[in-house]
Amino acid sequence: MEFNAGQEEVTGLTGEIILEKMLDVVECAVACYQMVLREEQRDYQFVAVNHTFESLSGHDRSQLLGRCLGRDHLSGLFPGLDLAAWLSQSDEVSPPTPLLLIGNSCYQSFLHKLDKDHLVSVFYDVTAMHSYQQKFELVFNSANALQSITTYKEDEDGIYVDVNEKLCSTIGLSREEIIGRSWLDINLFANSDDKHLIKLLIARDKRIDNLELITYNRQGEKIHGLLTSEIIAINNQQFAFSMVHDITEFRRIEKELAEKNQQLEELNQLLSRQATRDDLTGLYNRRHIFAILNKEIIRSKRYGYPLSLMMLDLDKFKAVNDNYGHQFGDFMLQKTARILLSNIRETDRLGRYGGEEFLLILTHTDLQAAEVVAQRIINAVAQASFGEDQIKITISIGVCDYQGESRDKFVQCADDLLYQAKKAGRNRFVAKSLPSQK
Repeated sequence: MEFNAGQEEVTGLTGEIILEKMLDVVECAVACYQMVLREEQRDYQFVAVNHTFESLSGHDRSQLLGRCLGRDHLSGLFPGLDLAAWLSQSDEVSPPTPLLLIGNSCYQSFLHKLDKDHLVSVFYDVTAMHSYQQKFELVFNSANALQSITTYKEDEDGIYVDVNEKLCSTIGLSREEIIGRSWLDINLFANSDDKHLIKLLIARDKRIDNLELITYNRQGEKIHGLLTSEIIAINNQQFAFSMVHDITEFRRIEKELAEKNQQLEELNQLLSRQATRDDLTGLYNRRHIFAILNKEIIRSKRYGYPLSLMMLDLDKFKAVNDNYGHQFGDFMLQKTARILLSNIRETDRLGRYGGEEFLLILTHTDLQAAEVVAQRIINAVAQASFGEDQIKITISIGVCDYQGESRDKFVQCADDLLYQAKKAGRNRFVAKSLPSQK
């Protein structure tokens, strides 16, 4: 009995009461209108409103039901919205109206046609959504990166649905010229291979992280960019959100820095060469050949390998300068340096001692082997001809091997032997070992 009573009570509810209760629990503001003819003109009469609509409009339903928008002067019910003009639309579903600001809240309204005589309007509170959208648009358009949103489907070219101001200003096209066009149709990339690579990466990984590419600006200038792209879902539809960060200035600075470093390296090499090389012959200068000799003496003492030294001097070189001039003398010294280098090993070290004298360090070379080198040098210089007049010159050499003496005594030994070669008639070498100091 109690069940039947409850059942009778439920079945006693009319459809209108059920609909009214349903409308009152929804959060959006809903109103239903019936079209009426007033003096052969269409007007719209309220036939139902929910509680939310009452609160939003500031009128309770007793003030609204039965009244018409036109005749009863309710067209100004919501400031900024011409209800009469809006309700006159005959579409099944109207496009959304511009956002309405009512109090501190923001509303989006829609119109639904129930039948030929009845319409329903719905007002949604989109304050939070609109605030988020405003923030997104602010960030989206104020970003310094080139940002875009395109549709995404595998094996299809994405269509631009939104781009930011930076992208438009960079490539010189307006949003209207970009929206609705394929991302391949907008020629952003200097390298056509980049297009295929982007499609491959986004299809495979559903994202792209810092892919460097080159694009163009409106002046046709190349811009170096880093592309980041990711597939996002909005209302169950996939889109590609992409950003291109302009790194042109960074690459320019990087290139400029590389060029500066190259110039600095070349300058350091030049300074190093100037510090160690003789300007005229390109051989080691006196200071550096002595530094090398110091190291080789230390190695010879430590490891016990033989070390020999030569002092070389061109014969009667003063007469060459007197007869042919110092410029020709310089030429002769340069050519002599090349002759000497071509007759020694890469491991040997040759330096200009001063004037027309040279110092030659022969590592891992005993006195007997050094004598062979000395004779080869003497023959090579004697056979050479200098200048158009085929001038001939000879060279004298003093040779000694290291026996544990100091560097200065070692050099003095070679110099003394050179003097002996000069005294013996020039164009020859004199070789000798000092008494062992070991």
